[in-house]
Amino acid sequence: SVFGTRFAIDGAFWHNGVVFDEGLPVFIGIPGAKGVSGLRIRGKTLDVNFTAKGQLLLKGSALTLLRCPVGFQKAGNRQWVGRLPVGKWISLEEISPAVNNRKQTPAQR
Repeated sequence: SVFGTRFAIDGAFWHNGVVFDEGLPVFIGIPGAKGVSGLRIRGKTLDVNFTAKGQLLLKGSALTLLRCPVGFQKAGNRQWVGRLPVGKWISLEEISPAVNNRKQTPAQR
């Protein structure tokens, strides 16, 4: 059934440290989580990798639509890295489309 399939998909994401809450993914520090690749946010891709050192690496073109989470650092082009201990979670926040698409004035640069 469709209902059972949804739970199987949610379970696969959960075991890889990803859950969905009101549209944007939430990342959870779960022992053994590896992450997922190819998530789509407004047509742009996001790859999620958990490292053995308890770090979360986010990379992809979708980062241009999102705010960098508190405690994370930009690590190169379209890549963020931060610590995500077991039992903790972090959610993503989208930049307002109006702000993301607006041209900057000279005073804002």
